[in-house]
Order: sequence, then C-alpha cells, then structure tokens
Amino acid sequence: MPHDVREDTRVGDKPLWSGRFSGSLDPKIREFTSSLELDKRIATHDVRGSIAHARMLGKQKIISEDESARIVRALEQIASEIAAGTFAWPADAEDVHSAIERVLTERIGPLGGKLHTARSRNDQIALDLRLFVIELLGDLDRAVKDLALALVERAGDEVDTVMPGYTHLQRAQPVSLAHHLLAHVEALRRDRARIEEAHERAAVSPLGAGALAGVPYPIDVQAVARELKLPRLVRGRAARIIGDLVAVLTSLKGLPLAYDGDLQEQRIPLYDAASVAPALSTLAHVVRGLRFDRDAMRRATERGMLTATDLADHLARNGVPFREAHEIVGRLVRERLDAGKDLAGLTTDDLRKVDPRFGPSAVEEIDPARSLASRRSPGGTAPENVRAALEDARRVLRG
Repeated sequence: MPHDVREDTRVGDKPLWSGRFSGSLDPKIREFTSSLELDKRIATHDVRGSIAHARMLGKQKIISEDESARIVRALEQIASEIAAGTFAWPADAEDVHSAIERVLTERIGPLGGKLHTARSRNDQIALDLRLFVIELLGDLDRAVKDLALALVERAGDEVDTVMPGYTHLQRAQPVSLAHHLLAHVEALRRDRARIEEAHERAAVSPLGAGALAGVPYPIDVQAVARELKLPRLVRGRAARIIGDLVAVLTSLKGLPLAYDGDLQEQRIPLYDAASVAPALSTLAHVVRGLRFDRDAMRRATERGMLTATDLADHLARNGVPFREAHEIVGRLVRERLDAGKDLAGLTTDDLRKVDPRFGPSAVEEIDPARSLASRRSPGGTAPENVRAALEDARRVLRG
C-alpha cells in the first residue's frame, strides 16, 4: 500500500512491503493503489527532503559521511533530471518515494536502501506536502500582491473620477473611483495576511515522527528542519477551495488515528488549488489594461437619489435631529420618485416646501462632486483621504 507503515527496504524491484507478504500484488490492485501520477508534482520536494535527511544521517554517524555524500550526489543528479523532465519514472512504482529510491538503488547499489533509515513514508509524505504548500503560498502571495499593485496603479489616475457607490445592489452615494478600487486593495491586503498565516502553519517539520511513534535513532530533526527552512517542529499531526474541503473532510471522517492510504486522495484538491495563483496573475494583467468610461460614471451619479444623505446631513447641521432629518428627506425622495424625477433640478423653494429648515446652501449639497469632497473622515472617499490611502497601499505593497 502507498505510504504504508511497513517500511522494509526495497531490494531490486520488490515493493517496500514485500518482506511481510509472500505473494505479489495483483496488477489491477497495484494500478488502483498507485499514487505515482499524483506524486510527480511533489517529486522535487521529495528529493529535497531526502537530501537533507541523508546529510543528517551522515552528521549523526547513523551512516558514514562517505555514504551520506554518495547518496546526496546521486539524489542531486536525480533532482536535476526531474527538473529537466528527463527522469525515467519506473512505470510500476507505488509512489514517488519508492520510485526515487528504486532509481537511486539502481545507480549506487544497496547503499540506496540506507536512505530510508530513521524515516517512514508517513512523515516523508507529510514533509513533501508541506514543502509543496509553502511553494504554492509564495506563488499565491506574489500574484495577490501584483493584483493589488495593479489596482493601486489604476486608482492613482482616478482620484477625482466620480461614480455611484452601491449598497444593497442599489446606487447609494457618490464615491471616487479610486476609493472604490482601493476597497478591493484592502480585501487583498487581508488575503495576504491570511496567506502569511497559512505559511506559518505549513512551515512546521513533521520529521522524526516516523510511521507514528518516532524512530530509534539519534536523529537531529532540528538540523533537517533548518536546512529545509522549516522553523518549527511537530511530533504528531492529524491527518478545493470550499467543495474540495468537503471532499477532504469526508475522507477524514471515516479514518482512525495516524496515516491511512485513503489520504493520498487529498492531493487532488490540493493540486486543484494550485490554479488560483495563475488566475490572479491573469486578472492583474486584465486590470492593467482596463479603460474606464469616466463620463458615463459621472452621469450615473447625477441620476437617482445618491446625495439624499447629504440633504439629511444638511438638516442635521442646522439642528434637526438626524432621525427626523432622515424622515424628511425620505418623504422628499418619495415625492420625487412619484413625480418621476431625480434630486437633480431641485431648487431652494422646492426644498423649503418640504421643510422650511432647509437653508440656502441646501441645493449645493445635491452636487455629487461636493458630496465626494465632503467625506473627509478616516477611510472616507474625499480625494485627500484617497491619496493618503493610496500612499499607504503603495508603502505596504512595495515594502
């Protein structure tokens, strides 16, 4: 079975578990249980972990330093071939671990079997997947940052562009187009923080656990973790995107403690998630080529009731309780809608017929540009606020 807890050294073409069983595995069963095609995506990480493990075995005198060096040289050659796409994969291998070990043994003889000393395929696959995830997170973070920078670049040209802001899928208030674009930048900044947290969680070395309960060798797990740039260690571990998560959890719910062969299926949703970074990179390319119809946006802010709140604020500044001011303006809006009209075109007399407390400057509150400029509270859409937010976004993203 792939990643089985039985860890007999391969001799020739025998499977790793052959020492426990006298018969051979039915070819159909072998094909069904093989994870090699899935494993190929983590092959470089598997070799990288094996190189670090081999060096540690030599330093700890578990194998001789000469043996360690010979294993490392052979593994480095295998790594080069995998990277170049020239590595000849054994067709009947159970998984990436046994495939690489078989080729290693063919090249350097029985010494290749010593690589697996003080290690299980269980902690080996856990390490490989963590290294793979760390690589993906780096790609994803760079793609998210690139998209955020693209939005910031476009926002820099649109500080004074007025467009309708929406709440509840309806036009609500005038906003700067830059303000609107920066809202997405803030979401992406939060995403980058989550990616960083995910990296911290992934950067934990499972080595030393063996199949489950550790290994009886004086291994130096700290040295291996340092070489692989994994700052923390873990002694034990529990075993797409939302649909994939459900698939993984469904597999986990029926499993007992420690590693089971069913867990090889979790790599399919993991690999699916790898498509996210290229999609974001493509989106960043699209953002950089966007053209905004600024006139259409401005005209859209002049229709509807986008500055109704500004009229209520005008009344509140003149001493009217805001809840009452809100009710007064709500009545005004209803009258305009019944008449098939917008707020545009209102006169001071029109406003005072609704409530005499509207002052002479009330009509000016209807202007979308004035509304935009008045939103100077922290995080507001006034141009000076947006420019400050732009500078902050640039500083964080380019830092």
